[in-house]
Amino acid sequence: MHLKQLWDLKLWDLSRKSVRAWVDDYAPSMGAALAYYTLFSIALVVSNITPIIGANHCVRRITERP
Repeated sequence: MHLKQLWDLKLWDLSRKSVRAWVDDYAPSMGAALAYYTLFSIALVVSNITPIIGANHCVRRITERP
């Protein structure tokens, strides 16, 4: 067997084992859960930061009045 054929065989075997392990570990559903929780945590952060930014803007407008 030539070295290239051996390399291709090992690469194919490694790829197949990697995909199988990825599926066996429920990686797609874990990724979906991570995306779901990230979406809600970002929404919470934005909803908490928005009033703070608005308050800073109001204070600047009041203090910069002529």
